[in-house]
Amino acid sequence: MSDQYDAIVIGAGSVGAAAAFYLARAGRRTLLLEQFAVGHARGSSHGESRIIRHSYAEVDYVTLAPPAIALWRELEAESGARLLDLIGGIDMGRPDHPQMAGRLRALVAAGVPFELLEGEEAAAAAPQFRLPAGWAVLRQAGAGILAAGRCVRALAGRAVAHGATLREGAVVREVRPDGAGVAVRYAGPEGERTVRADRAIVAAGPWAGQFFAQLGLPAPLFVSHQQVVYYPVAEPARFDPARCPIYIAWGDPGFYGFPIWERPGLLKIAIELDDPIDPDTPPLPPDPIALGRLNALVAELLVGVRPEPAEVVSCRYTSTPDGDFIIDRHPEHPQILLASPCSGHGFKFSIASGRLLADLAQRPAGDYASPLWRDRFRLARPSLTATAQRAERP
Repeated sequence: MSDQYDAIVIGAGSVGAAAAFYLARAGRRTLLLEQFAVGHARGSSHGESRIIRHSYAEVDYVTLAPPAIALWRELEAESGARLLDLIGGIDMGRPDHPQMAGRLRALVAAGVPFELLEGEEAAAAAPQFRLPAGWAVLRQAGAGILAAGRCVRALAGRAVAHGATLREGAVVREVRPDGAGVAVRYAGPEGERTVRADRAIVAAGPWAGQFFAQLGLPAPLFVSHQQVVYYPVAEPARFDPARCPIYIAWGDPGFYGFPIWERPGLLKIAIELDDPIDPDTPPLPPDPIALGRLNALVAELLVGVRPEPAEVVSCRYTSTPDGDFIIDRHPEHPQILLASPCSGHGFKFSIASGRLLADLAQRPAGDYASPLWRDRFRLARPSLTATAQRAERP
């Protein structure tokens, strides 16, 4: 088998698998390297569900939602898998909360329809919750659930169907410029090999910072332990997807969750954690302090949900200082593309992020002519070289 490719993609999570899919579909000889196996539980793409939504405090992300939804629908049609369930979504909180107010402004600026409900109307729109005094409900139809694991398998499967080579158990040791191209050294089941390509895409999830550092770039990426919790419901009909949308509460602390969608009789709910972790650490046991905080929120704010966890599942976030994605070429070696479209809100856009990476990989250096490009994705921004507070982003 040839060791020369048009493109090598490092990481077969949702973003890397999407990039490989679009490159292979365009007829590019593509190698997709994954250090574990597709769908593994050590990164950020595993599990059964992720939120997708239009409601953001930044217009750039509001306007990225429609093309992402369209791309997921196209993948559904091509793969035959059911991936996306648009059941609607709500944000809850005081109207003057920065995240609520920012969403209202951004949705208006982008021309995306929504409803802002207050008082009795808010309570009627969210009967699953005991809303604190003064809380409003922002309701938006363009939200729902992605079947996360199914999405990753569909992307990787279609990449292979279009001719990409997938190698699992391939631990990448080095990515280095090689003239106008790239050399990638990895250790796999058959031993250590070096392969070459015109382009390389690093979409390594929690391990992205290690590659950034290896390539001489600032690596201000923060990897954190996260956990989602499944709670039993006394009245399942109340939380049926036909009656209950996805939900995000902006409080202190906030939380986010789903209707009964994955497992009969169980809600999936989480708060965001800020616990740093080495990406090579195996999945951690539940954090009892965070679990206690979430149990208290469930008891206080959710109707008919027992604050007795049935299961706790861990995952990782990889975050940038400003919460914005990194999707860009290396400033000195533009044949190497670096991706960390992350910060706890990346999965919904991962198919668009992968498509953008494939677009950039097929264009000359300096050419960003893709409808999916946003200037806020650039590597050259102050927040990546200066200390900044991580943004709130369930």
